[in-house]
Amino acid sequence: MRGALVIGLLAASAVLAACDGPVTPTSPPRCEPNEELDLERTLKEGFRALAEGEPSRADGIFEQVLAEEPGHPEARYGARLATRGDAVIRPKKKAPDVAKGGVVIGGELVPVDVALNTERWRFEERKRLHEVARERHIDHDERPLPKWFGVRHRADGSEVDPTSRAAVVDALDLVVLHDSHTETARESFVVLGETGGSTHFLIDWDGQIYQTLDLALEANHVNITEIDRRSVSIDLVNPVDLESPPLPPEAKGSDARRPLSEFVVVQGEEIQRWGYTEAQMTSLEGLLTALLGVLPRVPPRVPTEDGLSGQAVVPRHFLGPDAAPSGIVGHLHLFPRAADPGPGFDWERILAVLR
Repeated sequence: MRGALVIGLLAASAVLAACDGPVTPTSPPRCEPNEELDLERTLKEGFRALAEGEPSRADGIFEQVLAEEPGHPEARYGARLATRGDAVIRPKKKAPDVAKGGVVIGGELVPVDVALNTERWRFEERKRLHEVARERHIDHDERPLPKWFGVRHRADGSEVDPTSRAAVVDALDLVVLHDSHTETARESFVVLGETGGSTHFLIDWDGQIYQTLDLALEANHVNITEIDRRSVSIDLVNPVDLESPPLPPEAKGSDARRPLSEFVVVQGEEIQRWGYTEAQMTSLEGLLTALLGVLPRVPPRVPTEDGLSGQAVVPRHFLGPDAAPSGIVGHLHLFPRAADPGPGFDWERILAVLR
């Protein structure tokens, strides 16, 4: 049927020219009278309506032709197609919005609507490279391998199956935000790798998000076992120290700006720090929205609720009956000597997105 409809379209769309004068019968016709040209144009419009999935409009057009020329073969054929619902070429459905990227959970790439780089920097690969180097006696350092990550465990000590997305998702109810104390994500990955720390995500100064560890694996980021085992870590690239440049040399010429915070009391101490670029905050909003979509046990709450300042260890009443924090918190809310993500972080903005 599609081929027949195409033939109909081709027949109706033949390039014809209107006659300027009488048609000479002594040679093959090189033009069509105006009436014939109008008829062909009308037929073409009818077949186009069919192709665009408008059978009612097409039927009306073909009936118009048949009223003027009863029995016209192409008009009759088009009218039959217009009244046969199963034979009409339907318009292509608009393609659904395609996810921009994916989050790795239990070895599975779960689609999310935020752009992520899940391949460039991976702690899993770094660990494998170190192990191969040791086996080949390439690295002669006798120090033990840093503990960048481990398999997750539940509160009862049982192991979470790292190949089961469902088991991993069920174990997670907390997202912890950190700053990196570096100028770039690359530098942060190197520093973490040398100190035995790790994180699940890095957000660079330009907003690029890197997933550096499968969510099935426990990052070494807070160094509190009961926190690390059920949390996702996000490191926002920020040099923090005001003696360091706010942005790396490659940011020159871009519109990236890192604001300077006001003096704010954090953990009882008045400090001032570099804030976060607009690109970083936009990417963080997208990443948090995506994580809440794939981690249903993480509640959409931050420590600015209930009138909290967001700049001190979370009071017990915020933690819940089991004194275990959940939702989205900063490192400073869990550890009394931590200040990150710092006074330059806009908690109210994140709360507005979650609402």
